[in-house]
Amino acid sequence: MSLEIPSKPRKPPTYTPQDTTPQDLTSSFATLTLSPHPVSLPTPSTCLAHLKLLHAIQALKLDIGYTDGLFGIWDAKAEINEIEGSGYGDRDLSHICHKCSGYVNHDLLRVAKFRKETENLIMRDWPLGGTILTPNTGLPDAAGTLPMNSAALHFPNRLIGIELRSKILDLISPQRANPTMNDVKILIENAVANKDLIRKLNNRKLTEPGYLRRDERVAIRLMMARYWENTSIFALELGGAVIRQGVFIEKMKNLDWLHSPAATQTMERLILKYTRFITILSENAMHVCVPTLDVDLAWHTAQLSPQTYFTYTTSLTGKFIDHDDKVSEDALETGFEFTSKTYEKLYGEIYSECTCWYCEVIRSRHSGPRLFGTSKSEKLNNAFHDSAAQFCPPDNSAHISTHNAESRARPSPCSPEGRTRQRIRESESTSEGEGA
Repeated sequence: MSLEIPSKPRKPPTYTPQDTTPQDLTSSFATLTLSPHPVSLPTPSTCLAHLKLLHAIQALKLDIGYTDGLFGIWDAKAEINEIEGSGYGDRDLSHICHKCSGYVNHDLLRVAKFRKETENLIMRDWPLGGTILTPNTGLPDAAGTLPMNSAALHFPNRLIGIELRSKILDLISPQRANPTMNDVKILIENAVANKDLIRKLNNRKLTEPGYLRRDERVAIRLMMARYWENTSIFALELGGAVIRQGVFIEKMKNLDWLHSPAATQTMERLILKYTRFITILSENAMHVCVPTLDVDLAWHTAQLSPQTYFTYTTSLTGKFIDHDDKVSEDALETGFEFTSKTYEKLYGEIYSECTCWYCEVIRSRHSGPRLFGTSKSEKLNNAFHDSAAQFCPPDNSAHISTHNAESRARPSPCSPEGRTRQRIRESESTSEGEGA
């Protein structure tokens, strides 16, 4: 029996770098018609370009999650990362200052930010956050409309700059342990309970009332909202804002309008729907109007040109329309119901309709004039209900935009529950019309 000597293992093949031209990063935009100057309203091309950007951000997020997990981003298909951290980006920030040996956490940083801006108020006459733009219009007060010593919007500046300045500055000292913004809240509550102090700060006579007016209470809440849970140097807590925007990006990726065969027609419809939404919002200032995801895409795209968006909203409504990305669940539900009914009443079309690929193609093919007393929306509804659109997954449809709050799942209008709900709504509106 002979033993075979194993041959020497082969070397792996060698590869030489290929001389390839780098991919043109702008090639995917070649088919879009983009204006070099901002326009008053989004166009289908700008909305599609925005979608390309959102897809790129989502792809980058997934790449990070699959590899090194930088910035606390983990694999979207894996279980949520439960590892507790103590860094600046973590909830439980914990750090020992090497200079003073003090304990640093988010509560301390928030108080330090408020203390620093109190110093700027005293030394440089810089107003506190939330005391410049009026809540009704989103614009600054016209110069000279009200004196600084009586304007409600500037009441927090008078309160902090005159009465509470020393107490705020003393919040961070060796004698004080673990200061929080709740300490600031207590100082303000005790101060506004003093009627003589209110008269003094508002330049009122002894015979005039010494209580806070409603607009002064609103001014205090607006000011405190800029500091309450905000560690960053900005008026908005950017960490939470990025997370909420990430939810919206993921939904846009799942809908995948970018690769839909009816993408351009979808963009045209959602831009029209956005202009109608802004009209409803401007004419119903006392109600919360809630966008659907398709409206939200056009809304976000419009805000990418801030100057033209500002001009458009102020010229149309007389005020700057802010996209509030923090709305309570109850307000979302009530506002969405109001918006749906108002939209359907004004325009005779369904507000929350499915915009998956299948439904969008059917809608683009069946759009036409009213025939035999049947409206376009009714014909489209019938076409959807009798087609395979009933199998449209609810998580792949554009309904209420809830990336700004947690809300109960609303059934898809393409699902059996959603169709039943839609028929009930239609029968109720018919009964109301007959009763009128």
